[in-house]
Amino acid sequence: MLRLENVKKTYVSKIGLNKYEALKGISFEVEDGEFVSIMGPSGSGKTTLLNMLGTIDTVSSGAIYIDNVDLTKMKKKELSDYRREKIGFIFQDFNLLNTLTLKENILLPIVLGESKHKIDFKKLQEVTKKLGISHILNKYPYEVSGGERQRTACARAIITNPKIILADEPTGNLDSKSSQELLSMLELLNKEYNITILMVTHDIFAASYSDRVLFIRDGKLYNELIKEGPRKEFFDAIIDFEATLGGGVE
Repeated sequence: MLRLENVKKTYVSKIGLNKYEALKGISFEVEDGEFVSIMGPSGSGKTTLLNMLGTIDTVSSGAIYIDNVDLTKMKKKELSDYRREKIGFIFQDFNLLNTLTLKENILLPIVLGESKHKIDFKKLQEVTKKLGISHILNKYPYEVSGGERQRTACARAIITNPKIILADEPTGNLDSKSSQELLSMLELLNKEYNITILMVTHDIFAASYSDRVLFIRDGKLYNELIKEGPRKEFFDAIIDFEATLGGGVE
């Protein structure tokens, strides 16, 4: 589903005197329908990596394949179309428009631009019912709770049947109850809709919902943990491993 081959990213100052290597040659694969978390200390390269995968930024070298399509070979217009059609995003701050209803926010990726998708109202009803927001679709974001806004963002992310969902600290602005509800929703989307999810997080509790955790440190892939038993055991395993790294997570 997703394959990275020796991906590097170097930022150079405007006058070219200073260089910063954010990613130093990262390679890994994600299977179709897998739920993977990326963890690591602040400044380790997690967000940079997510920006590469979401085609928001470009690699300095290396290749990124999603469904056997090399994103690094695409032109700007092709990347824009691919990002809109094949990648779903869930952000920490929701990124909903307060001037649109929840329903309009969910359908925005379809009605915006040159999307090839037609509005599937049956799917809209099905998805919003599963996410528990079907009864508030005519409300505006400022009229609902943080958890309901985040579930709206989940619905928007999957309405175009994306190949992959990229989640950037999705529980960062939520209380513990709303965080657990959101993670349960992500787990549901992953299992019932077979959607591949890649989530960047500092939160061990959030990471324990995934099938596998990749640890990044100083721009390099440091290690990984694979869930082999109950979520509680995986949670404890992540804590134990993070202790060997010297922290960097919550």
